Amino acid sequence: MSSCIDQSLYTELTLTPDQRLKVPTRLLYEPHDPYAVHIVFYADTDEPVTWAFDRDLLAQGILRPSGEGDVRLWPTRTGPDAVLNLALSPPPGAAHLTASLSVVTQ
Repeated sequence: MSSCIDQSLYTELTLTPDQRLKVPTRLLYEPHDPYAVHIVFYADTDEPVTWAFDRDLLAQGILRPSGEGDVRLWPTRTGPDAVLNLALSPPPGAAHLTASLSVVTQ
C-alpha cells in the first residue's frame, strides 16, 4: 500500500512582471484518491485554496507543456534554477504561480 505524500513548499504568485508573492503551499497525494494530486495554497484568505488535478498532468507538466482549460503546467529553465509554472484559470480570474522543480519532484 502506498503512503501519503505531503510536500510543503513555497510557490510564487506573479502579481506583475516585476512583483511576486511567496505563498505557503502543500502538494498532496493520497492513496485513497490515486489518480489525483491536490495542491493547497495558504494565501491571505480565511480558508486555504485547494485545487485537484490528474497526477498524470503533473508528471507530464514537469517535462513539457501540458494541460488545457483551468490547469496548465510547463517547466522553464534548467539545473538548480528549473521551475514548474502553474497557470490556474478559475472563472473569476487567473493566476500564474511558479515552484522549484526540484522540490516538486522530490
